[in-house]
Amino acid sequence: ASSAPASWRAGGVVEVGWGIAANHGGGYAYRLCPASAPLTEECFQANHLPFADAASTLRLGGGGEVRAPAADVSKGTVPAGGAWRRNPVPACRGGSCDAPQFPPPAGCDATCWGTSDNASIGRVLPVIVDRLKLPVSLRPGRYVLGFRWDCEATSQVWASCSDVTILSGGAGGVSAAQQ
Repeated sequence: ASSAPASWRAGGVVEVGWGIAANHGGGYAYRLCPASAPLTEECFQANHLPFADAASTLRLGGGGEVRAPAADVSKGTVPAGGAWRRNPVPACRGGSCDAPQFPPPAGCDATCWGTSDNASIGRVLPVIVDRLKLPVSLRPGRYVLGFRWDCEATSQVWASCSDVTILSGGAGGVSAAQQ
């Protein structure tokens, strides 16, 4: 059974999220490509979406939420000026996983950092939720939302996508699209 794509309004703010099974650090971005166009890296780079605020929300595996100040980079990026956000979930420092790689956001518990999900020891990494600002200039129609995560600890690039429908301009239309 398939679900209908999320409907977003050009100029609106939308909520998106992604989860980690194996934490490789690094940074990520969200981009759009018209569904009628070839789904190439160039198409997604042409429609890089800005983050709407300076924090991410971590939805913890054990319940609850924590706001994490964002570390965004927009200088020296591709495309030029496109913001990439650092993964706010610290991996393990060293091989024993007895300490986080960097201090977790205030309010985090033991499920808020680590190298991988491991329910047997009670560690379920959080879902990272961000808000994106959609350009007012987006034309109504069908799009593909692309998520790209460039890892730090490995040379891997992870990507996923989902269908979205862009409606004509307005400030409303907050809708979730989970990655």
